[in-house]
Amino acid sequence: MSTTNIVLGLLPGTGDRAIAVGSHSCTAFEGAVCDTIGVVGTLAVAKHFAQLPLEKREKTMLFFFDSFHVWGNCCQTAITILDRYKTLTSHVDAMIWLDHIGDGRKETRHTTTVSDNPVVWPLTALTQLKYGITPYVLPKAQIWSICATGAYQRIGIPTVTAQAMNEYTLTPEDTWDKFNPDVVFRDILTHIDLAEGLQKLNIPADEPAEPFGGCGSLFTDISQPEYPEGESYTPEPDYPLYVGGAETPITIEFRKNKA
Repeated sequence: MSTTNIVLGLLPGTGDRAIAVGSHSCTAFEGAVCDTIGVVGTLAVAKHFAQLPLEKREKTMLFFFDSFHVWGNCCQTAITILDRYKTLTSHVDAMIWLDHIGDGRKETRHTTTVSDNPVVWPLTALTQLKYGITPYVLPKAQIWSICATGAYQRIGIPTVTAQAMNEYTLTPEDTWDKFNPDVVFRDILTHIDLAEGLQKLNIPADEPAEPFGGCGSLFTDISQPEYPEGESYTPEPDYPLYVGGAETPITIEFRKNKA
């Protein structure tokens, strides 16, 4: 049995709908690609919307972080959130999952898995084009889901996740010094713009679907095992894990977009 921490943040909106934005806060090694950049991106989206006056946020923004990606699967965390906070999650229109959203290289392809939703799919492609990212947008999230997206697709909530990786991902060489700050800025701005679009548009629900591929189709059991009194399970020691970024300081700054 593993124990994971779930961090939730809420920015109220004026209406009764919501947008969910999340990432995983655990890494192997320094984990710049997987998934410190996703944490930084999620925090940047939160900072952007927190700076807006309430009347500019029609939809509530739900932010979540989990630390179960490396040991288990983010899908279990997402199922737990959806199960425990039904009064909130029942109002979610769409979910953006920020998992290695970039590797600091301008030329790396962003493979994007999205619902075949008539709003979310074209909005994602157009937003990427706006920032010079060649859209490689695959409308297959209902059948091939990534991490936390599977939990949302099962109940008909549209999802989107854009991912980039390189040869250093999940190795000790996955460090921040290899990142071009301008590319990081571009990739984060893309997600802020995407969240802005989801805020403003009416998003139809998807048909609930059971993904049969991808890591979002796995590890759906969130029940807790029962042990006889006085007994418990102690996990075996393994590689050290870090909260995203290890000892590397992280700051979030907004600069004027030159585009």
